[in-house]
Amino acid sequence: MSCFFQVGDSDVWNPANFVARVFHAEALALAQVFGVPPGLGPIVDDECQIDGQAFAHFMTVLLREHQKTDHIILRSLLEGVIGVGLVLLERAGESGEEISRDVGEPWEDRRRVLSRRMTYERSAYMEEPPG
Repeated sequence: MSCFFQVGDSDVWNPANFVARVFHAEALALAQVFGVPPGLGPIVDDECQIDGQAFAHFMTVLLREHQKTDHIILRSLLEGVIGVGLVLLERAGESGEEISRDVGEPWEDRRRVLSRRMTYERSAYMEEPPG
């Protein structure tokens, strides 16, 4: 079984249910800690709606927190959600100017690597990802 993350009517990711729940829970926990809405709705009937603008703001907050801390463990905890989140933003067409200022080459490389492994088209979700 799998879960579809969607922005409007567009699918942006289709992970296994367990992976979806882990990502969703981590994002909600970070949103609570940093006091910002995550832009993720609840997972209902194996679907999760994303508010693109709110999620972009949430990702900006996480990126800035990552940049300003020198605490290696905090940075590590943020990196999983940030990496996946950047792929979702790109697919949603929400990687606007605010995000672009905060994303450097290491994050772009990470986004590209993760994107190749993150299936998202309903017609292709059973296919082996490229690469």
